[in-house]
Amino acid sequence: MTPTTIGFVGLGHMGGNMAARLLAAGYPVSGESRSRDAVEHLIGEGLTWRDTPREVAENVEIVLTSIPNDDVLREVSAGPDGILAGLAPGKTWVDLSTVSPQASREVAERVHATGAAMLDAPVSGSVPQVQSGTLTIMVGGDRRAYERVEPVLRELGPRPASATTDRGWSSSWRSTSALPCRCWPSPRACCWPHATGSIARSRST
Repeated sequence: MTPTTIGFVGLGHMGGNMAARLLAAGYPVSGESRSRDAVEHLIGEGLTWRDTPREVAENVEIVLTSIPNDDVLREVSAGPDGILAGLAPGKTWVDLSTVSPQASREVAERVHATGAAMLDAPVSGSVPQVQSGTLTIMVGGDRRAYERVEPVLRELGPRPASATTDRGWSSSWRSTSALPCRCWPSPRACCWPHATGSIARSRST
């Protein structure tokens, strides 16, 4: 089976280590960052350099981003060289950044218009947790899109919390430090938020 192609925009301390872990797991990874010189070590490990976020999105099935704030998220998403310009039906964008729920929903609406899917998946942890694959990941968005990317996320965190249908919900969780939803040992046994904000367990077959 051909490995899923992955693109990474934002190869700083967190994003760079995530990309390195995915490369080590055997995934083909393309990437873009502000400075190529800063990621030469990743290129040496097999990363395919792309000149723009658009080129990253055009050449992969799953785009991952690790971005510091709302403004940079909007910057890498918009314009003729932005991620949105490279998306198409069948592609999935997973945003691992800590950004506001408003920015997450705003970008997700524009992604939806391209026919692609977007998941917001903020992480809890730092570089040591990335390197050991023990990040806590809370995912919000379409459940089918989550199921497509779950094997990739499991390289970064052993039990990524299953998707909710509310994009931006997981960003709210991260920004308020609420108790995260967790998956039980079965990857299909997860908790889901009700519209009231309460949490219920759901087991799919």
